[in-house]
Amino acid sequence: MNKIKKYFWVGVLLLTAPTQVLAAGAPRDLSGLMNRFIEIIGVAVKLLMSLAVFAFLYGLTVFMWKGQESDTERANAKSYMTFGIISLFVMVSLWGLVGILSQTIFG
Repeated sequence: MNKIKKYFWVGVLLLTAPTQVLAAGAPRDLSGLMNRFIEIIGVAVKLLMSLAVFAFLYGLTVFMWKGQESDTERANAKSYMTFGIISLFVMVSLWGLVGILSQTIFG
């Protein structure tokens, strides 16, 4: 039971440590808050774009290696590649719109 309590407190410390560190750099006004929000959105978009590229490359790899064996594998690979291309297009478009809006509003 003591081991569980020790690991519980270690977990609580690990979960609350980032809030203590980030509290010093908290935004003080609306423009700081919006800049922080835009930074978070930028990181999320980059992560999603990397996942979309990975999905496309996975579909391409499956298409090249297993595409000759069966039609179902080929169809699944094509769906992965289509999903990757469409999601990349949508994300790049939205990222451009957010950039235009942030430059227009916040200069």
